[in-house]
Amino acid sequence: MPEEQKEKEQEEQQQQDNPQSDDTADQEQEQEGVEEKREGEPNNKEGDSASNEKGEDSANPSASDDGNQDNGNSSDSPEDTEEKKESAAENGAQEEDRDEEGGGKEKEEENEGAQDVESEPEQDLVPDIQPGMTVRVYQKIKDVTKKGEERERLQMFEGIVLARSHGKEVGATITVRKVSNGVGVEKMFPLHSPMIDRIEVLKQARVRRAKLFFLRRHKKKLKEKKVATSS
Repeated sequence: MPEEQKEKEQEEQQQQDNPQSDDTADQEQEQEGVEEKREGEPNNKEGDSASNEKGEDSANPSASDDGNQDNGNSSDSPEDTEEKKESAAENGAQEEDRDEEGGGKEKEEENEGAQDVESEPEQDLVPDIQPGMTVRVYQKIKDVTKKGEERERLQMFEGIVLARSHGKEVGATITVRKVSNGVGVEKMFPLHSPMIDRIEVLKQARVRRAKLFFLRRHKKKLKEKKVATSS
């Protein structure tokens, strides 16, 4: 019995000593955990800063690319710069050639217009035909012979000018009247037609009208004055 009591007493003393050891162990564990946390905080900060830098780099890839491009451009060799200059000079020469071609076309169009104007019959070659003049018109006539050959001849028509239409325009015409065997005949001639060889003015009557259609029923002669023959 006394042995069992001794054992119990020893166990009680050990239990009394053990709580202190347990408390010290718990304190040591807590201190170790605090130290580990303190050591982990700078690592976390370094990781956050690295992640932030990566995010900024990913958010601004264009800026980095631009910087790389600028560096690449700045590092062009003199050969590249010479090639660029030559290409720019060639482009400028091509543009100048195009401008010259455009100017040449405009000049050609202007020359064509001037030729068209010059090709029009000159008014100086045609006499100033006025109503009341007695004229002789030579008109070109194309005939075909019995053999089938074409030939050209001149046909004369002499009469008094009743009217002139369209003034001094290119399409100006005159109306000429004559009486043949008691029958009145009137013909209209375009002044600038290539089929008109020439017009001769024989005499001028004194009239005060621009249109002399009253002569169709007028039987009296008009007062006339001779003029120089012109061709």
